[in-house]
Amino acid sequence: APGQAETVVLGDVVVDAADRSFRFPITINQRSGPVEYALVTDTGKTHESVFRTAVDPMHVHVALLLLGGEPSYATQLSADPLEAVPGEPVIISVAWQEAEREVVHPLEDFIITTDGAGTLKPEPWIYNGSMRQATGLAAQEGGSIVALQLDAEALINNPRPGRFNDELHRVNPATLPPDDRELHMIIRLSITTPPRS
Repeated sequence: APGQAETVVLGDVVVDAADRSFRFPITINQRSGPVEYALVTDTGKTHESVFRTAVDPMHVHVALLLLGGEPSYATQLSADPLEAVPGEPVIISVAWQEAEREVVHPLEDFIITTDGAGTLKPEPWIYNGSMRQATGLAAQEGGSIVALQLDAEALINNPRPGRFNDELHRVNPATLPPDDRELHMIIRLSITTPPRS
């Protein structure tokens, strides 16, 4: 819309309306081993997540809504690989500063599979929007933001085959920076989604 601010700030979440994306700070949670989540909050399931963040899941949710994302709020997600996870496709990447430049990797590069297929297939994740509860969004209470294994309480889910397998995903240490510097997660709506007016 004319006169609409190009940048919106929600806590630590910075929304870039022109780019249809937003970013927020994250940290490395674990460098090896099995994982069921790509991102949880500091008070979420940190024993099984690649990254963690202090950001409020509601701010991530509102940022996606502002950009025109349409969540399904599904209470159940199908493990059938032929059945799509309902929601909005989003592209997720992780960035950090190295010398004078920004290094950016797709989120898929940080996760390998135990079936020998290598890193996750590059494709959009699905913003399902978390289950609604009497107390609000389940993601706010549980802290699950991006799930590898199906979780209707998470804001964003993995649509790939194997999303029901809790032993399939492991951290790919080769892609992580060697130190614990600040990282940013960047979430972008797919180009086909019309902006919310």
